[in-house]
Amino acid sequence: MSFRFPVFLQPRTGQTEQSGTDNSNGQPSTPTPDQPAQPAQPSTTEPVPAPADTGTSATLEVNQQLCEAANRNMLISAAGYDAGALVVGLLTFFILRRKLIGTYGIRLLVAVLLAGVVGALLMGFDPVRADDLVRCLNSADYRRYVFLQEANVARGLVLGLLPTSLLTAIGCWAINKT
Repeated sequence: MSFRFPVFLQPRTGQTEQSGTDNSNGQPSTPTPDQPAQPAQPSTTEPVPAPADTGTSATLEVNQQLCEAANRNMLISAAGYDAGALVVGLLTFFILRRKLIGTYGIRLLVAVLLAGVVGALLMGFDPVRADDLVRCLNSADYRRYVFLQEANVARGLVLGLLPTSLLTAIGCWAINKT
């Protein structure tokens, strides 16, 4: 079993220094089975770069499966943003209720608006947008596989403001009943 380092960790073939003799006893060195013998290269030639790894070049291609997976991951991150904004809204409502600030309607309005704005901003800006999603959005052919494509404001409203506001209102109602 042989372990291969990634391409950027392997030495270039023209820059390795291999002596023709073993330093300890003057005998010629024999190559190990893992390292085949390399012919001596003249020093006047330029070093040959290591061959590119074909596995990484295949992942850089944009295709339908990649864009569908990027869209699914974006929807999962939208759910995470909404959950975080929901927690902000519910904590705001709970704190306002404990401090007896405002009426039920004012507390509900403040919590729902705050959670909705936080959810919309997070989804609109999408601070942890994946590289695959960016490549799919930049591709004219595969952009159609991403929900709401380049409409960040619409995506923020549909995936951020609406679900977060609705869930916050339901959560505030449940908190008020207890």
